[in-house]
Amino acid sequence: MKTAHDIIERAGREAVMERFKVKTRVIQHHLANGRLPAEWYAGLCDMTGQVSLPLSLFNFKGMGDT
Repeated sequence: MKTAHDIIERAGREAVMERFKVKTRVIQHHLANGRLPAEWYAGLCDMTGQVSLPLSLFNFKGMGDT
């Protein structure tokens, strides 16, 4: 998975919305920015069946901040 979109599609958009209690517009916002909330990392690893996902696709503090 190389993009935030890949991750969301693999996890399932509806499942992501349910697990993180967010609406469609929140998902769309993060996909438009190309980065997902760091708080979702562990859950998305679980949902996608991956041991790890590209950290650069998440908003971890100190990563990509200017």
